[in-house]
Amino acid sequence: MKKLFLAVLLSSVAFGCLSCGPAEPEIKIGEAWGRISPKSAANAAFYMEIQNDGSAADRLIGAESPHCGKTQIHETRIDERGVASMQHIEEIDIPASSTIMFEIGGLHVMCLDKQKEFTAGIRIPVTLVFQKSGEIIIEAEIREE
Repeated sequence: MKKLFLAVLLSSVAFGCLSCGPAEPEIKIGEAWGRISPKSAANAAFYMEIQNDGSAADRLIGAESPHCGKTQIHETRIDERGVASMQHIEEIDIPASSTIMFEIGGLHVMCLDKQKEFTAGIRIPVTLVFQKSGEIIIEAEIREE
């Protein structure tokens, strides 16, 4: 009887593993937006929340937009004197079952050499590039703060 129980247990474990897939990230982007920015302003920023509902981590490794000459991931940092500066970041880890906020005074996608005026109500396409999830295209709504 013990051998039969053990055989049934082992076969059910083996069958269960056959139906299991590899751990994958499940990236969702919410609340993507940017501030109004006149044509004379060279740069702008995009904010959003990046949610990973999956069982594996991912990594944001880049961003692009046809309305930006160059697009980078930045973080605002405050030094010991209280002076804020922006730092270019090559990549951001997005752990499994987590949400990363891109917000004013923190992480953001920086639009350098802006190609057009960002007026309220328009939507700017932004492509986020993830290491595992690939490219995800979003639209950032331009709005007043």
